Amino acid sequence: MLAIVWGLFQLLFPAGFGFGAGWETIAIARELVRDGVYGNPFHAGASGPTAVIAPFYPLYLAGLMKLLGYTPAFAMTASIAAILAQAFHAALLPRLSLMFFGEIRAGIFAGLLSVFALRLMPQWDATFTACGILLFLLHASPATWRTTVTGGMGAGLLLLTNPASILITGSWMAYLCLQRRSSLFRIAGFGAAVFLTALPWMVRNYSTLGTFSVKDNFGMTVYASNNDCASSSLAASSASKCYDGKHPNSSAIELGILKQLGEARHNGVRVRDTVLWVRSHPEAFVRLTTLRVLDFWFPPLGEPRYPTFVIWAATALSVPGLFLLFYRSIPVSWYVVAVAMSYPLLYYIVVSDVRYRYPLLWISLLCAGYCLSWISKWRRC
Repeated sequence: MLAIVWGLFQLLFPAGFGFGAGWETIAIARELVRDGVYGNPFHAGASGPTAVIAPFYPLYLAGLMKLLGYTPAFAMTASIAAILAQAFHAALLPRLSLMFFGEIRAGIFAGLLSVFALRLMPQWDATFTACGILLFLLHASPATWRTTVTGGMGAGLLLLTNPASILITGSWMAYLCLQRRSSLFRIAGFGAAVFLTALPWMVRNYSTLGTFSVKDNFGMTVYASNNDCASSSLAASSASKCYDGKHPNSSAIELGILKQLGEARHNGVRVRDTVLWVRSHPEAFVRLTTLRVLDFWFPPLGEPRYPTFVIWAATALSVPGLFLLFYRSIPVSWYVVAVAMSYPLLYYIVVSDVRYRYPLLWISLLCAGYCLSWISKWRRC
C-alpha cells in the first residue's frame, strides 16, 4: 500500500518518463497497432522490421494501445500498471527473504527500501522484468519435470522481455540443481524449455532480418557508447549530443547506413568498428569502463533524485550485509555473488542508465535488508 501511494505521488509529479517521440518501445507499439509490423523503432525515420527491442514489452504496450488508442487513457493505464509492478516488487521481497535467509525481517527492510528506490518509468520494461525475476525465483524448481518445464517457460518469457535475465534465471536453476543434487537432465530440460519458448521469435528474426537471435541492438549501442566524444552515462552522452549523433534513433546519417547495410549486418559492422576503436584507445576505454562500473552500482543523479540516494544507500549497506551472509554460512550467498558478478558485465561497456540496474536491484535490497536486520537485533541485545 505504501508503494502504491508513493507511485501515485510520482505520477502526480512526473519526472523522467513519457510516451512521446524517441522511445523505441512506444514507436514499435504504435507501428504494431497501425500496420501490424514489428518495426520502425527509430525517431530519425522509418527503418523497416526490427529486433532492436525484445518483443514482449512492446507487444504489451501495443495491446493497451489497441484497446485505448494513443490517448491520455493509454498513458494513464500504462503508468498505473507500472505503479502496481513497483508495489508488487516491494511486496515480494519479504517472501524471497524468507526463502533465502530463513527470516522475514530482512525482506521487510528490503521492501521499504524498494518503495523509494524504484523510479516510475512505464515506457521501459525494467520494473516488470524485476517483478518477473522475483516470481521466477520464488516458484521455479527442478523438483519435478513439470516444475522444470514451467520454470523454463517462465525464463523464456523473461528472455523475450530482457535477454540478460537468462543469467539470473539460468544461474538460479543451476544452483537449485546442485543444492538438491538433481540430475543434469533437469538443467537440460530447463534449457530446452527456454529455447523452445523463444524459438518462434528467433525464427522470425532469422527469416526477416538474417539473425538467429533474440535482440540485435548491441552493435549500435556499443558503438555509440565508445568513441572519442563518449561519456560514461546515457544522460551525459545525450546532453553532449555525442550518443545521439552516432545512434540511428536520433541520427539520420546513421539510420541511412543501417538501412543500406540491413539491421543485422549493421550490428556486426559496428561491433567491429568498436573493437578497432578500443584497440587504438585502450586508456579511454578503461576510463569509460571504470566510470560505468561505478555508475551501475551508484547511478548518476537523475530526476527525481531521491530514488538514486536510496539506491546508493542500499548498495553501501549491501556490502556488510553480504559479508554477514558469508560469515553465517548462508548457502545462497554464492548464488548472489555469482549473479552480481556476471549480470552487469555487458552494461559495463555501454552507456549507463538506472533502468539497467532494476533487474538486479533486489540483490542490493535484500543484502542491505539483512544488514539492517542484524543492526536492529544487535541494538536490542
